[in-house]
Amino acid sequence: MATTYVLTAADVERMGSAGERMELIDGELREKEPMGGWHGEAQIEISGPLHAHVKRGGLGRIYPSDTQFRILRNPDIILIPDIAFVRAERLPQRAARKGIMPLAPELAVEVVSPNDRRSDLMVKVEQYERAGVPLIWLVDERRRSVEVRAIGHPSRMLRESDLLDGGEVVPEFQLPVADIFR
Repeated sequence: MATTYVLTAADVERMGSAGERMELIDGELREKEPMGGWHGEAQIEISGPLHAHVKRGGLGRIYPSDTQFRILRNPDIILIPDIAFVRAERLPQRAARKGIMPLAPELAVEVVSPNDRRSDLMVKVEQYERAGVPLIWLVDERRRSVEVRAIGHPSRMLRESDLLDGGEVVPEFQLPVADIFR
């Protein structure tokens, strides 16, 4: 009888640089594809003001799209959000932040690229929700919209005339949706 080996976060870390762009979902490695120009622009339009707000308020840390998070254990689930926020009081000691972050962020932002399949995106959203991520923003260039998914609330679709806010997760943060799509 064959034994199935389930990959872990430790296996991904042992891969060195070959594992840096890998996500781990249901024991399966998935490479995070390189982003295009607009994708990077959208990340900056969100992460710039978000970082300034978080830093000014001493709220925690913002992480870019090269940071892996082990959001669940047994089996390990590793995701790489395009932008993530972790509250100051939940930050692990600096030594524990050298590799894969050993926690789920409070905010996960995914910028939807034209080549992203909705089914793949929803698998990630499902994992974030299973891990208890309180706030998820799905930024869609084609629709020029942001879908806001917050635990305990129905999802909302924001258009360019709307204001994106951090709710209880990132208090007092606001960003006009139109600024993302300039």
